[in-house]
Amino acid sequence: MSLDGDHVLEDLRSRFDEVLAALEAAAGWRTERIQRPVLILGELHGVLTGIRQLRRTRDALRPFDEIYRQASGVSPLAEVVERLAAAAPADKTDIDLTQYRGIKPPWNDWGHLAARGRYWARRIAPVVLEG
Repeated sequence: MSLDGDHVLEDLRSRFDEVLAALEAAAGWRTERIQRPVLILGELHGVLTGIRQLRRTRDALRPFDEIYRQASGVSPLAEVVERLAAAAPADKTDIDLTQYRGIKPPWNDWGHLAARGRYWARRIAPVVLEG
């Protein structure tokens, strides 16, 4: 489980000095390392924090169907959306999430997992529909 905070900015490259100055003015901030103009690493109230320049120039899920092409022609991403929305894994009744592999709250609660699946299904569905 990650306990650090990572933040990605589209405009860090053009606002580097402004962002760094704001961080250094914040109570509880300590700068650890900078890589001008794309990276600021530090600690805020004991939490390791990274500020990075966005590198991706296209949506991460856009090429999903190309990468995982199916012989049937069915969209793999559409299937991901359907499964997330349905929240019905085959082994649901066989697994006690409260005791499963040290999973911590709220991730060991089926209601929470189902709600997160539906949340992401709603976010990913437009990518499928836009094709």
